[in-house]
Amino acid sequence: METVLSSHPAVREAVVFGLPDATRRETVAAFVVLNQGFEESGGLRRELQDYVKSRLAPYKYPRRLDFIDTIPRDSVGKVQPRILKELVLATDSEKSKDT
Repeated sequence: METVLSSHPAVREAVVFGLPDATRRETVAAFVVLNQGFEESGGLRRELQDYVKSRLAPYKYPRRLDFIDTIPRDSVGKVQPRILKELVLATDSEKSKDT
C-alpha cells in the first residue's frame, strides 16, 4: 500500500501499519508526507483513500490517513513505524481522556 500511496502526485512518502481497533481488532492506518505545493485537507484525504481503493482491493484502503511532516527514521535511515505507532497511540489515548 505504501507503494500505491507514494505513486500519487501529492505524496512524497508514506508509511502504513495496523492500529488497534475495537470493532475490527486492527485497522489500516497510513501516514503521509506531502510534496511541496500540496496542502492537507479532508478532500485530499478522501482522494488518497479512493486512489488506494481503485488500485487495491477496496477493503484494504487506510481507514485512518494522517498527514505528517516527517517519517521517523533511525540513524541509518530505516523507517521506524514503531515510533510513529507509539506516538499515535499515546496521542489517541490523551484525546480519549479529554472527552
